Amino acid sequence: MFNESLIQFAIDNDREVTFRYAKADEKIIEQRTLQPVEIKEVAGHTMVFGDDEDRGALRSFRLDRIKGEAQLI
Repeated sequence: MFNESLIQFAIDNDREVTFRYAKADEKIIEQRTLQPVEIKEVAGHTMVFGDDEDRGALRSFRLDRIKGEAQLI
């Protein structure tokens, strides 16, 4: 899975990523910027946890809701 590998690279190399993310209803897609710190499985979903630059807080994102390819910043 490309996004998971790219995000793991960002964690290992202290890099930020940006991606398009679909909210739960998938009607709204937002551009997000994240300083990822961990990827783990939670309740059957692969999640990335990190500092959300857009919200100024720690957040989690499901990898299957990332639309397209994440990009390193």
